[in-house]
Amino acid sequence: MGFFDNFGRRVSDISQKALQKTGEFSEINRINSQISANEEQINNAYFQIGKLFVSIYGRNCSSEFSGLISTIAELENQNEELKKKIQKIRRVQHCTNCGAEVPEGVAFCSVCGNRMENYVENQSSELRCLKCGMPLREGLRFCTSCGQAVVGDVVISQPAAGQLQKEVNAVCPQCGSPISGNDDFCMECGLKLRG
Repeated sequence: MGFFDNFGRRVSDISQKALQKTGEFSEINRINSQISANEEQINNAYFQIGKLFVSIYGRNCSSEFSGLISTIAELENQNEELKKKIQKIRRVQHCTNCGAEVPEGVAFCSVCGNRMENYVENQSSELRCLKCGMPLREGLRFCTSCGQAVVGDVVISQPAAGQLQKEVNAVCPQCGSPISGNDDFCMECGLKLRG
């Protein structure tokens, strides 16, 4: 019987030590998580201090900071150029008034009606997609911006049933440019289409 008693005590001791180690491990992980959260808050505070310093002193700071501030300005300029490249690839621009993405080549934002800065006149003779307003090259069967099928100057949409149906060839009552049923403003002349 003594053997089984000793064996039982040993198993109990091992179990208690394992539970103690598990508890210690759990407590260590909890403390490490708190340390990480505190370090993240510290780094965020340093970041905010740096942004505030630059916004207050800008380029009028001591020489110790001028290199870092120049690096920040250079990287911000690079990021702006890279964002412009993405817009060019996607053939969109951002409205300076509301920030909405607007297809290149349209005269007015379809969200707020603001005149687009980069609009070039004499584009009214171009064929445009009736759904998204993007200019279409002659002979395209699908809009390269939104993927809608194009037949002549009419966009074909696919209803839920799966059968093709012609959209009404809607035009702006003021300038005659094609318009989509989703537009609040004509993308060519800026006429407000809906209340």
